[in-house]
Amino acid sequence: MLAEERERLAKNAEEKEYISIAIREDEAQVQGYFVPWERTVSAMNMKLPSISLTVCDLEDASIMEDLGKCRVVGCYILTSLKDYQFLEEFTELMDLFILKGKYVRDLSFVKNMHWLFLFYIEEATLPDLEPLVEVCNSEKSLPGKCFGFYHCWVEDTSALSKVNFLLSELLVWSLKPDTRERWKVARSPLVFRFFEESDERQMN
Repeated sequence: MLAEERERLAKNAEEKEYISIAIREDEAQVQGYFVPWERTVSAMNMKLPSISLTVCDLEDASIMEDLGKCRVVGCYILTSLKDYQFLEEFTELMDLFILKGKYVRDLSFVKNMHWLFLFYIEEATLPDLEPLVEVCNSEKSLPGKCFGFYHCWVEDTSALSKVNFLLSELLVWSLKPDTRERWKVARSPLVFRFFEESDERQMN
């Protein structure tokens, strides 16, 4: 973690500030973030990072302690991690963005994120969507939810039949043999896109 980032985190922790973080492989500067969402209002609700950490920083007890004192509302994971359970501590997350999620094997880490309304993930293999739907069903006063799944395989998508919240966007960049029919939602999303595996990624 760069020295100036560490100082900023310590100050934010002392003041219990709202922050958004990026987690990357090393300290190389991030050039920018892509916007997966189609609707302007969805994009404007993104909580772009104000502080960047490296993978090694997740093993630093003092850094994690300071993060625990902050109110983390956004988390952008830009590199592959072996363990995602630390996310359970970020109970005020609104925006969770996971690139290179090939080691994500379930979504249990979202179970206490009652403020979550933007969720994007890539390359994960998941048994189901139960934890995500359950936690979003528990809070109805937030903006419409946005879910994005890029080249993920979800064995059982039936939790979508239990959705009782406003789903603003459901974007699926599929893998064979996935089908559009598997992603039917109890309450139709305002925007639903199902891109075939051969389609070029379409993002803003």
